[in-house]
Amino acid sequence: MHKLIKIDEKIYAITIYDQKTRYFEGIWRIPEGITYNSYLYLGDEVNILFDTVKRDFSKELIEAIRKVIDPKDVDSVVIHHMEPDHTSGLKDFLEANKWSAEIWSHPLSLKMIKAFYKIDVKFRNLKDLETINIGDEEIRVIHTPWLHWPETIMTYMLNRRILFSGDAFGGYSIPEETTDKILDEGYIRAIRKYLATVIGFYRPWIIKNIEKLDRLHIKPSIIAPAHGKIWVKDPVKIVELYRSWAEAEPINNKIVVIYGTMYGGIENLVNEVVSRLSEKRFNVIVYSFNEEKWDCFGDILGDILDSKLIIIASPVYEGKILPHIEYLINLMTRKTDSPKEVILISSYGWSKVGGKYISKLLEGSRFRVVDIIEYHVTHDPKILDRIVTTIDSKSEK
Repeated sequence: MHKLIKIDEKIYAITIYDQKTRYFEGIWRIPEGITYNSYLYLGDEVNILFDTVKRDFSKELIEAIRKVIDPKDVDSVVIHHMEPDHTSGLKDFLEANKWSAEIWSHPLSLKMIKAFYKIDVKFRNLKDLETINIGDEEIRVIHTPWLHWPETIMTYMLNRRILFSGDAFGGYSIPEETTDKILDEGYIRAIRKYLATVIGFYRPWIIKNIEKLDRLHIKPSIIAPAHGKIWVKDPVKIVELYRSWAEAEPINNKIVVIYGTMYGGIENLVNEVVSRLSEKRFNVIVYSFNEEKWDCFGDILGDILDSKLIIIASPVYEGKILPHIEYLINLMTRKTDSPKEVILISSYGWSKVGGKYISKLLEGSRFRVVDIIEYHVTHDPKILDRIVTTIDSKSEK
């Protein structure tokens, strides 16, 4: 399924709905789905397609283009990012185009096109900060490395003030409304999850590239990303959201609780902690791994980005901790590393090693362990009081 809308008198947005992909990049579970956005500019002198699509959907892309123009009349294809979810449909498009279009992209992209797709194309290197005159419009090229590959670029239409931002400023989900005219908390969470999972490792580069846009005095009236909603109502909002999550700015009363349990022992303690914290009006987000369900790693990483404090709880397992909690901690240090305070809780049967093991996993990261609570099989009320007291003392700062 696809949607074709006009975002400017000369620009169409083509949004492809992907409800088949269960794990984005083969890693991140996305029951909310994802969209791929391409943009078609019909100019006085040239017609330009901004990005193609995943090959599974190339027929839909070509069908959408045919509703407004013959594909062979597209003169240029701008590639902002070579990842296959935006380029594996390139060959199919060029066949429909009769191989007449010139590919415009970062200098690194040509060898990647040849390596990925075994095709020869007409190619134009796009230099950082060059301006291309296309008749009634000028396009500014901005290299934005590591958002989230080295060859990533953005392009900016100077007269229309439209920023084609590639993967940056995008999000998961298949929103009913293509633009940000309707915006809810569910979509905000989907953007945050996307940033944490896809670009989280490169968060410092989000700040560097936003600062670069600021230095260039780029103030878009529309931000057109490769995934998710198109920002026509409030493009400043998505930039500020990205900036705050890249800096991992905390919401003061937000606590993320992550626990794994084999037979419910730690779950009982966590439920009591959550009840006490909720009474104190903390915003407590709980993620669990138990006999009935595993919560989504991507959702957890997204919520960590703007949390104030994190509680991690696991029983000792084979002299360590539960393997999926260990995996999650490794993801945290890789994708959401930030100076957030962490309370560790571990239960044990015969070996008191869980807290020390988790602490070691967090070594070298910016996460700060502020308390380690370990108990033998069954917790007593003093442990609950200690956890709540620790959190109270940290929230007052």
